[in-house]
Amino acid sequence: MGKPDFPAFMRDATAARFCDMKTSEFNALVARGALPAPGPLGRWDRESLAAVLRGDNTKPKDEFDL
Repeated sequence: MGKPDFPAFMRDATAARFCDMKTSEFNALVARGALPAPGPLGRWDRESLAAVLRGDNTKPKDEFDL
């Protein structure tokens, strides 16, 4: 089975699947600043999320704690 295709810009449920987590977990990490906020159209950029997951572009806040 191949890797699923994800669109370049995703709604929160799709972005959560891309990050392999529940939508509620994804939204909590966005609210805490650990993941990037959506763009102007309310969608997440796949490349920005991938960069954070790879550790290339982290967005921690001082109070961020897993």
